Amino acid sequence: MKKPLLFIVGISFFFISCKEKIAKSENKIHTKIESELNFIEIEQKNKDENYIVLDSVTNSWITSLENISKKDKRFKIKLKISENDHDSRVMDTIRTMTFDKTEITTYSTDSYYGIWTADIKNAEFPLWEYIGVGMKKYELEKTLAEGMNNDTIQIGNLEKTSVF
Repeated sequence: MKKPLLFIVGISFFFISCKEKIAKSENKIHTKIESELNFIEIEQKNKDENYIVLDSVTNSWITSLENISKKDKRFKIKLKISENDHDSRVMDTIRTMTFDKTEITTYSTDSYYGIWTADIKNAEFPLWEYIGVGMKKYELEKTLAEGMNNDTIQIGNLEKTSVF
Protein backbone atom coordinates (compact mmCIF):
# COMPACT_ATOMS: atom_id res chain seq x y z
CA MET A 1 0.00 0.00 0.00
CA LYS A 2 2.89 2.39 0.73
CA LYS A 3 4.53 1.95 -2.68
CA PRO A 4 1.49 3.06 -4.76
CA LEU A 5 0.91 5.97 -2.39
CA LEU A 6 4.57 7.06 -2.64
CA PHE A 7 4.39 6.68 -6.41
CA ILE A 8 1.28 8.91 -6.63
CA VAL A 9 2.82 11.52 -4.29
CA GLY A 10 6.07 11.48 -6.34
CA ILE A 11 4.20 11.99 -9.61
CA SER A 12 2.17 14.81 -8.04
CA PHE A 13 5.39 16.60 -6.97
CA PHE A 14 6.81 16.06 -10.48
CA PHE A 15 3.79 17.69 -12.17
CA ILE A 16 3.71 20.57 -9.68
CA SER A 17 7.42 21.29 -10.20
CA CYS A 18 6.97 21.13 -14.01
CA LYS A 19 4.12 23.65 -13.84
CA GLU A 20 6.29 25.96 -11.71
CA LYS A 21 9.15 25.69 -14.20
CA ILE A 22 6.79 26.47 -17.10
CA ALA A 23 5.31 29.41 -15.20
CA LYS A 24 8.81 30.72 -14.39
CA SER A 25 9.97 30.39 -18.02
CA GLU A 26 6.80 32.09 -19.30
CA ASN A 27 7.35 34.87 -16.78
CA LYS A 28 10.97 35.26 -18.00
CA ILE A 29 9.75 35.46 -21.61
CA HIS A 30 7.14 38.10 -20.74
CA THR A 31 9.73 40.08 -18.75
CA LYS A 32 12.20 39.91 -21.66
CA ILE A 33 9.55 41.05 -24.17
CA GLU A 34 8.49 43.91 -21.89
CA SER A 35 12.09 45.03 -21.39
CA GLU A 36 12.70 44.95 -25.17
CA LEU A 37 9.55 46.98 -25.77
CA ASN A 38 10.63 49.47 -23.10
CA PHE A 39 14.06 49.68 -24.78
CA ILE A 40 12.42 50.42 -28.13
CA GLU A 41 10.24 53.11 -26.52
CA ILE A 42 13.29 54.68 -24.86
CA GLU A 43 15.20 54.48 -28.13
CA GLN A 44 12.29 56.19 -29.93
CA LYS A 45 12.19 58.97 -27.31
CA ASN A 46 15.94 59.53 -27.60
CA LYS A 47 16.02 59.28 -31.36
CA ASP A 48 17.72 61.89 -33.46
CA GLU A 49 15.28 64.70 -34.19
CA ASN A 50 16.49 64.71 -37.80
CA TYR A 51 15.65 60.99 -38.31
CA ILE A 52 12.14 59.87 -39.23
CA VAL A 53 11.27 56.17 -39.48
CA LEU A 54 9.14 55.46 -42.55
CA ASP A 55 9.76 51.89 -43.71
CA SER A 56 7.19 51.97 -46.52
CA VAL A 57 8.61 55.20 -47.95
CA THR A 58 12.17 53.87 -47.71
CA ASN A 59 11.21 50.69 -49.59
CA SER A 60 9.37 52.72 -52.21
CA TRP A 61 12.39 55.01 -52.69
CA ILE A 62 14.77 52.07 -53.05
CA THR A 63 12.55 50.62 -55.79
CA SER A 64 12.31 54.04 -57.45
CA LEU A 65 16.09 54.49 -57.38
CA GLU A 66 16.63 51.02 -58.81
CA ASN A 67 14.25 51.85 -61.68
CA ILE A 68 15.94 55.21 -62.31
CA SER A 69 19.40 53.62 -62.25
CA LYS A 70 18.38 50.91 -64.73
CA LYS A 71 16.35 52.98 -67.20
CA ASP A 72 17.40 56.64 -67.18
CA LYS A 73 19.67 57.40 -70.13
CA ARG A 74 20.84 60.85 -68.90
CA PHE A 75 23.48 59.43 -66.57
CA LYS A 76 27.19 59.10 -67.32
CA ILE A 77 28.22 55.63 -66.19
CA LYS A 78 31.53 54.52 -64.72
CA LEU A 79 31.98 50.78 -64.09
CA LYS A 80 34.32 49.01 -61.72
CA ILE A 81 34.40 45.21 -61.96
CA SER A 82 36.25 43.15 -59.38
CA GLU A 83 36.38 39.69 -57.90
CA ASN A 84 34.04 39.12 -54.96
CA ASP A 85 35.86 39.08 -51.60
CA HIS A 86 33.89 36.06 -50.37
CA ASP A 87 33.54 33.94 -53.51
CA SER A 88 36.21 34.10 -56.21
CA ARG A 89 33.80 32.65 -58.80
CA VAL A 90 31.55 35.72 -58.53
CA MET A 91 32.31 39.09 -60.10
CA ASP A 92 31.11 42.30 -58.43
CA THR A 93 30.08 45.29 -60.49
CA ILE A 94 30.06 48.74 -58.94
CA ARG A 95 28.40 51.27 -61.23
CA THR A 96 28.65 54.98 -60.45
CA MET A 97 26.15 57.06 -62.39
CA THR A 98 26.24 60.86 -62.46
CA PHE A 99 23.92 63.50 -63.87
CA ASP A 100 24.35 67.18 -63.03
CA LYS A 101 24.55 67.21 -59.18
CA THR A 102 23.06 63.73 -58.71
CA GLU A 103 25.12 60.58 -58.16
CA ILE A 104 23.85 57.01 -57.74
CA THR A 105 26.13 54.06 -57.01
CA THR A 106 24.84 50.52 -57.49
CA TYR A 107 26.29 47.16 -56.56
CA SER A 108 25.47 44.02 -58.49
CA THR A 109 26.48 40.41 -58.95
CA ASP A 110 24.95 37.69 -61.11
CA SER A 111 22.03 37.27 -58.70
CA TYR A 112 21.77 40.64 -56.91
CA TYR A 113 21.23 44.27 -57.87
CA GLY A 114 20.91 47.06 -55.32
CA ILE A 115 21.51 50.70 -54.58
CA TRP A 116 24.70 51.25 -52.61
CA THR A 117 24.54 55.03 -52.23
CA ALA A 118 22.53 57.84 -53.78
CA ASP A 119 22.98 61.59 -53.59
CA ILE A 120 19.93 63.04 -55.33
CA LYS A 121 20.10 66.81 -55.70
CA ASN A 122 17.95 67.25 -58.79
CA ALA A 123 14.22 67.69 -58.20
CA GLU A 124 13.47 66.12 -61.58
CA PHE A 125 14.03 62.63 -60.13
CA PRO A 126 10.80 61.96 -58.25
CA LEU A 127 11.26 59.38 -55.55
CA TRP A 128 7.82 59.60 -53.98
CA GLU A 129 4.82 61.65 -54.96
CA TYR A 130 4.52 63.31 -51.52
CA ILE A 131 8.16 64.08 -50.66
CA GLY A 132 10.78 65.33 -53.07
CA VAL A 133 14.08 67.11 -53.36
CA GLY A 134 13.76 70.86 -52.86
CA MET A 135 10.26 70.95 -51.39
CA LYS A 136 9.48 73.67 -48.88
CA LYS A 137 9.87 72.94 -45.18
CA TYR A 138 6.24 73.78 -44.35
CA GLU A 139 5.07 71.39 -47.12
CA LEU A 140 7.19 68.59 -45.67
CA GLU A 141 5.93 69.27 -42.14
CA LYS A 142 2.36 69.17 -43.45
CA THR A 143 2.99 65.92 -45.33
CA LEU A 144 4.62 64.24 -42.34
CA ALA A 145 2.20 65.83 -39.83
CA GLU A 146 5.23 66.58 -37.71
CA GLY A 147 7.14 69.75 -36.90
CA MET A 148 10.83 69.95 -37.72
CA ASN A 149 13.62 71.74 -35.86
CA ASN A 150 16.15 71.40 -38.68
CA ASP A 151 16.28 72.19 -42.36
CA THR A 152 17.67 68.75 -43.20
CA ILE A 153 16.09 65.47 -42.17
CA GLN A 154 16.85 61.80 -42.64
CA ILE A 155 14.15 59.31 -43.52
CA GLY A 156 14.85 55.59 -43.23
CA ASN A 157 13.89 52.25 -41.83
CA LEU A 158 13.90 51.35 -38.15
CA GLU A 159 17.19 49.45 -38.34
CA LYS A 160 18.87 52.40 -40.13
CA THR A 161 20.13 50.07 -42.87
CA SER A 162 18.58 52.33 -45.52
CA VAL A 163 18.73 56.04 -44.79
CA PHE A 164 17.77 58.96 -47.04
